Amino acid sequence: MDVQEGLLKKTGKISFSDICVNCVIFAILVLCTANLYSAEIETNLHRSEIYEDEFTLIEIAIEGASRVSIQEIPENGDLSIEFAGQSRSFSFGTGGSRSATILNFRVTPRRSGSFTISPIKIKADGVNVQSRSMALTVLEGSDPTGRSTRRGHDPFDLFFGDITEEPAKKAVFLAEKSVSRDIVYTGETILLRYYIVAEPRINLQVEAINNNKWDGFIIKPIEERIPPTPYSFNGKTMTRHHVITYQLIPTNSGNYDFTGDVISFVYQDPSSRFAMRMRNILPTNAIDVDVLPLPADNKPGNFTGNIGNFDIAFQNSEALQTETGKEVSLELKISGVGELSQLSAPQFENIPGVTILFSGTEKNFSLVNGRESGSVLYRYTVIADNPGEYRLALIEFSLFDPDRGEYKTINPDPLLLSVTEAAVDFNYDYSVEEAENENNILLYLSVLLILLTVVGVACFLVYRELTRNRKFQESHETKKGEALNCIGELPPMAELDILFKMRLDEAFTTGEAASCFKELLNVVNYLLREKRLTGQSRTQLEGMQKYLVSTRYGGGSLSLEILTDIKQKIDKILV
Repeated sequence: MDVQEGLLKKTGKISFSDICVNCVIFAILVLCTANLYSAEIETNLHRSEIYEDEFTLIEIAIEGASRVSIQEIPENGDLSIEFAGQSRSFSFGTGGSRSATILNFRVTPRRSGSFTISPIKIKADGVNVQSRSMALTVLEGSDPTGRSTRRGHDPFDLFFGDITEEPAKKAVFLAEKSVSRDIVYTGETILLRYYIVAEPRINLQVEAINNNKWDGFIIKPIEERIPPTPYSFNGKTMTRHHVITYQLIPTNSGNYDFTGDVISFVYQDPSSRFAMRMRNILPTNAIDVDVLPLPADNKPGNFTGNIGNFDIAFQNSEALQTETGKEVSLELKISGVGELSQLSAPQFENIPGVTILFSGTEKNFSLVNGRESGSVLYRYTVIADNPGEYRLALIEFSLFDPDRGEYKTINPDPLLLSVTEAAVDFNYDYSVEEAENENNILLYLSVLLILLTVVGVACFLVYRELTRNRKFQESHETKKGEALNCIGELPPMAELDILFKMRLDEAFTTGEAASCFKELLNVVNYLLREKRLTGQSRTQLEGMQKYLVSTRYGGGSLSLEILTDIKQKIDKILV
């Protein structure tokens, strides 16, 4: 082995051991290079000193990674750390383009004191990385100046250098939601409002709100216009934009946690270098809502789910007066604060001889402090069959007052209905009615005549088309028969035999084997098809047919002598 390695060194060739060493060195270099080009992470705490009623942001910038995911957010009993959105940053320079993924986390203190924020674990392109530990001081009370005096480090300094004006121009966003009430009864409306907070210079366009469906609620969007309002964040004056409002109606009691919903939006910063449109997704804050069940004690038997504090009254100031068989209108108004959009129409007690029909509603209410306030007007039509005086009374209208937490029944005083017998006019001119009846009869007869005319014309058109089709078919069959008859009768069998024999003799005169084979096969097929041969003659012809076909198309050869011998046998049959 040593002699072989010596010869390899003298001849300048590389041994197997040298190849192994080189492979190990190459693998080490590849690993080192991969570490050199792995993802870089930069951690920035916006403010390291805040007051108890404030919160701060953590920004983690990961450069050189295309896939970034959060693995673990540290738990701290004194601090609440929540993911607050993700964005991307791009830079262009003489050295090429660079990109970074920025993760935002919101830190909210639960008490004052000095705390250490543990590293946040992240996976970048399959590699586990983590942020650095950070110190946070929480002061008691509120900021007496109303603004922050400390300036955080900009994570973009990692890419652009330390530019002093850049942090003031960097876009900051917050997503929020709020509820009109966090403690309600089952069936009582909650208004859920979504907001986006941004600097005044930012142009926003919301795309969608996702993951905002929770079991136990009927959710539907409502139209509500809330103008932008000022918003203070870390000493910055920002603007809070209303996105959308949902009406939530709880169907089951319990404690509900509204979390997991995110707002997707597109924004444009006119002050940036390129003013490009960027897309961002932000999670909203968590909200707890307690839904209380309606009390079972003292619940009226006719309770239909009406919730609120209402009054009810007839809108007819005086007693209703009408005649038998004639209609009269009745109006009933319910007004107050509560679930006006979910009210059930009041029902009247049954009165023999009087029919009360519901004819519609007129709603006139609006949202005041997250609750419906106004009135609903119910219209009814009353028809009496017999004269007399009747008292129109409501069936007990029960509701639940959520402010008092108790049931109550409201009913207006019955309304008096006075019905008189419809007067008969003995001087009525019946001739006018008879003339109208005659005119109506003439009108009906005219319409009937027009319909009969239309039906007759349609039947005539159908009959004409059927007749044309029948004549065409008869003509076509006649022409077809004439065309078939134009073909003459076939000549007698003897003449056909002479014709085939002449063609066969002509083929053999040429001396071409192919022509002879073709005519022989035609004659054999003719004899088998047209002549009623039996016995040895037919057996001999079938054998000739098989022999010709199998030899010709089976790869064999037919000489002129063999074909002449077959012709002589066929001539005997033809004669």
